[in-house]
Amino acid sequence: MKRWIVMNVLAALIVLWPGTAEAQIVKKAQVGFRFLENPVSAEVVGRGMIGVTTTLSPNAVFWNPSQLGWITSTVDLSVNHTQGIADIQKYSFDIRIHV
Repeated sequence: MKRWIVMNVLAALIVLWPGTAEAQIVKKAQVGFRFLENPVSAEVVGRGMIGVTTTLSPNAVFWNPSQLGWITSTVDLSVNHTQGIADIQKYSFDIRIHV
C-alpha cells in the first residue's frame, strides 16, 4: 500500500511539473509588434520621446490625436521615414486640412 502511494505521488509530480512543458516550446525571432516601438518622427525623438504633449503636427495622430485640434495652420503635411535594423523600413504619411 505504501509503495502504491509513493508511486502515485511520483507520477503526479512528473506529470504536473512545470518544467516539462517548457522544453517543447522553441522560441524564435521574438519580434511580434516590436515595430510599433520605433519612433515616427525625428521631431519627437529630438524632444525626448514626449510626443504626447508637444506634438503640434499631423504626427499627433500617432501620439495624442486630441492635439490635432490645436494645430493652427490650414494645411499641414508630414512625411516620415524610419530605417531600422535588418532592413526594416517604416514610412508614414500624414496630412491635416483644416476646414
